[in-house]
Amino acid sequence: MQVQTRKHIYTPEEYLELEEKALYKSEYRDGEIIPMTGGTTNHNQIALNFASSLLYVIRGKKYRYRSIPQFKEYVLVEQNQYQVMHYSKTNEGEWIFREYKSENYLVKLQHLDFEISLVDIYQDVNFDDKE
Repeated sequence: MQVQTRKHIYTPEEYLELEEKALYKSEYRDGEIIPMTGGTTNHNQIALNFASSLLYVIRGKKYRYRSIPQFKEYVLVEQNQYQVMHYSKTNEGEWIFREYKSENYLVKLQHLDFEISLVDIYQDVNFDDKE
């Protein structure tokens, strides 16, 4: 006889709380916590800084990527230097690319009414640490 176990679906808040204390880092995908392999200290710190800041904007709202009618923005963050690549989709369906390479820049996600400085994204990141 097989016994089925019930899969726990985590909230973003639960994930962030667990991730702060975890010895090994993981990623959050559709309510599941999936172990990451090869995550570096800088990568993890950047992800934590960005997710923690973004959490204040989306708290209490029902943002899950499957429920968003159209994918409108995404951000790629380099872990070894100040570099953020921001893609934003216009109402006409065209993609606009912005690149930020200085700690003085502010990244603005218009569709979420959210902004974060590169200083905040890279807080506690050691660029000399090339894990």
